Amino acid sequence: MYICSSMYATLGKGGVEQRADTQLSQGADTVPNTMSALHVPKPSSRRSGDLNGLVVFDGDDTLWMLEPLYDAARQRAGEIVGTHGLAVADWDRLQRKIDVTNAGRMGLSARRFPLSCVMAYQILARDSGFSPSPDAEDEIRGAANGVYDLRAPMVATAQSVLDHLRHSYRLVLLTQGEQWVQERRISDSGLADYFDAVYIVNRKTPQDFQKVMDEIGAKPADSWSVGNSLASDINPALDRGMSAVWIDAAVWGYERRETVPHPGTLYAAKELAEVPALVAQPTKQLVGV
Repeated sequence: MYICSSMYATLGKGGVEQRADTQLSQGADTVPNTMSALHVPKPSSRRSGDLNGLVVFDGDDTLWMLEPLYDAARQRAGEIVGTHGLAVADWDRLQRKIDVTNAGRMGLSARRFPLSCVMAYQILARDSGFSPSPDAEDEIRGAANGVYDLRAPMVATAQSVLDHLRHSYRLVLLTQGEQWVQERRISDSGLADYFDAVYIVNRKTPQDFQKVMDEIGAKPADSWSVGNSLASDINPALDRGMSAVWIDAAVWGYERRETVPHPGTLYAAKELAEVPALVAQPTKQLVGV
């Protein structure tokens, strides 16, 4: 297993947070950044006629709201931590830092979030002078895994936006995460029929956006990416010459790893409902974020 010590710089100096380094090296699998498994359903033949181009949508926290589910699961796990005599605020802070670091190593594996919750408990327990309880670990893990049992609520305007755009553009869903989790989110959303193809990747890269364009038969000049993360949805698309709409929506710590947009045509939107008007603009301009 290859461990890059620079990945742990965000955990801070000394004490509890330094001890996270050792536990991370012992407890998590490394996922190569180059992993990009694609799942592509057969393109739909429901439309005919000329189309203006391609719009690639993100799923999590763009079309459906995922971050509130993680917040709720984290809160439930924190309540369990509190019953075992630990400071919930300290556990919450450490869990978030460990989770971001684990994402850098494990990608968006479904194991990551529960593991981060348990690791934060173990470290704080030992720092408080007692051995972690296996029963408590099981309770915390169970509460964290509950995030995968919950249906993500739809963004209110998701269906109307997709219905508006489907008559003029090829639509593609490019979402990242563990495949079974993403397939469930897509099924729960009921949005699959709006898309010509659906791609699931472990982590979005410029090559993934190029593959989408190649398989759909679209040119970068006629292609857009829509999402809430500069690091995952916007910059990789801009690197392949696409235009992009960045939606100022919820984003967790790992997706804030990039804060500066790459060169290209970028619009900033406050909400998903603005997307149809933005991609229809005849004159494109760079909008700083």
